[in-house]
Amino acid sequence: MLRHLPRTAALLTAAGVALLSPGTASAGAADTAGPTIRTEAAPRFAVGTDVSYDYLRGYIWTVELHWAASDPSGVCKQAVNVQSYDDMGAGRTIQVDPAATSFRYNDYTLNYGRVTTTFRVIATDCAGNRATGAPVQEQFDVTQDTDSGITYSGTWRESHFSRYLGRTTHVSTARHAAAELVVRGGPVGLVMPRSDRAGRFDVYVDGIRTATVDNYTPAGTTFRTVVWSTLLPGGPDSSHTLRIENRATPGHGRIDLDAVLQ
Repeated sequence: MLRHLPRTAALLTAAGVALLSPGTASAGAADTAGPTIRTEAAPRFAVGTDVSYDYLRGYIWTVELHWAASDPSGVCKQAVNVQSYDDMGAGRTIQVDPAATSFRYNDYTLNYGRVTTTFRVIATDCAGNRATGAPVQEQFDVTQDTDSGITYSGTWRESHFSRYLGRTTHVSTARHAAAELVVRGGPVGLVMPRSDRAGRFDVYVDGIRTATVDNYTPAGTTFRTVVWSTLLPGGPDSSHTLRIENRATPGHGRIDLDAVLQ
């Protein structure tokens, strides 16, 4: 028999730049339409957060929903409705700052495997008109560093430690050592440790360098950290080639691939 699980926490990010300051519509025709809400196609994996594993709940991760709401009268109120296994039926509506453009939510495998988490942004303008954005669903899967779908080139070795997500990472200190795999469209993230021995690597998507990530930190090692995340076009029915390549930063040229989220 499954134990009752505690409700997953929902965390609000720091408010972003205000899209429109709350105020009054200019003289003329009355504002009778709700705000325009543009929401990204899927939540991203939140960079800087950790992915963990619990024997009862499975993988535990954090996603970040991004949107923009605008209205001639200004946006005076916002909320996010969350429907998950813990929030059945109409779900749970969480008030957020009127100027917020992002929202973080923690979830775990046991819930996700039962009901796909769905988010809806709700915005009310300063004239009292309300609108609800299109539903956005979470997407989650883990590809461990030992998965046969990952192709390694250059010099790599396997490292074992209990604090890695799958108890292993693939480690390289060699310049241009690379790891490559095919991922689907939608959210993609890299899980890697950060430390004073770690350095920089390049991220390529479909052969184009899209980012350079620095895993160096003098503050001590962090494990199972989402160090890079993006939202790839095309949705889950499309495919893209993801490649990371070590820059072998002098003095701290190590990179460890722990897992890929997609």
